[in-house]
Amino acid sequence: MDKILGGIYVGSVVPIMTHVPLKVEYHVSHILSCMKFDKIPEYLVKKGYTLKNIDLNDDSLYFDDIVDLIKYVNEANEFIDHAIFPNEENYNPLEVNFKGIKQKSAIFIHSFKGSNRACFYVICYLMYRFGFNLKQATYAVDRKMINNKMELSDNVLEQLELFQAMGGRFFDANNSEYKQWKLTKCNEIDPSGQLSREMIAKDNNMFEEEESASSDKVEIDEKDLQVLRCKKCRQNLAKSSSFINHEPPAKTSKESHFFKRGGISGNRIVGVEKSQDMCTHYFVEPLNWMKEKLLTEELLEGKFLCPGCEAKVGAFNWKGSRCSCGKWMNPGIHLQASKVDKVDVIKKQLAIGVDRRE
Repeated sequence: MDKILGGIYVGSVVPIMTHVPLKVEYHVSHILSCMKFDKIPEYLVKKGYTLKNIDLNDDSLYFDDIVDLIKYVNEANEFIDHAIFPNEENYNPLEVNFKGIKQKSAIFIHSFKGSNRACFYVICYLMYRFGFNLKQATYAVDRKMINNKMELSDNVLEQLELFQAMGGRFFDANNSEYKQWKLTKCNEIDPSGQLSREMIAKDNNMFEEEESASSDKVEIDEKDLQVLRCKKCRQNLAKSSSFINHEPPAKTSKESHFFKRGGISGNRIVGVEKSQDMCTHYFVEPLNWMKEKLLTEELLEGKFLCPGCEAKVGAFNWKGSRCSCGKWMNPGIHLQASKVDKVDVIKKQLAIGVDRRE
């Protein structure tokens, strides 16, 4: 095990399984376990340690390489806070600064190997409590890993970048980038869309309540908020906050070209078209009025009809689809720009999926 900062230690499960007297040797009072235990070692309870087990294998929907660590960040940070800074009146890092305050106890954060998942939570804590950016926090941990080498997986690195994009302080389950990351990961494992359907059916956060077709009107006061409306009946379909933004590929890249294939094998390139300058699709998060189509009809791809007039307004493809700019989006859930109007909404009442025809 290695001492990272003050009373924060990180390591593998070995000190736990070999009954190292952590309290006597390292003044450890709290243990954060980032792995699945069939049964918490009884001696830890008898010795008076305060324990928290983040059961990272508790969700059968996720394979090991896409396990969702970030959703436990807030509770992990709170546990670490109370371990090394007990009895503080306010723990909000946006309101109080603990730099210079002596840490009163120690915590041991471990995973099975101690080189990946445990490091993830330590890095997130340094960002949350001390305002480090991702590069600073990662370096602070890596430089102190003497007995064990830090080896962050691609999955962990992606989630660290997500946490930084959220501001590096608190995890937000409603963050659009997080939702898109979950869908993309599921589709990498199961391109049929079945895993994605199971995930969004289980996770209510994948659909924003205020966009429910049966929801009450929501008061909006945002200068930059826009809404997509059906061209035919003016039904509100999506808010700009639900857009999945993307950067068009460089004009010189292969991705910005559409290749037409033919010949006997169907693989010979017989034509090339450049991508369009303007995107003709609005890629969005799964919206509540889409729920029945996405969940009850087990289709790989399909069309979206306006809930107001049943005109075709978009489509989905669980395997992904390309925007007119050439960018590949996975999954491809979109509204067609030619079928909707984008309208600025300022200090107006907005209800997505509720009939607004006059």
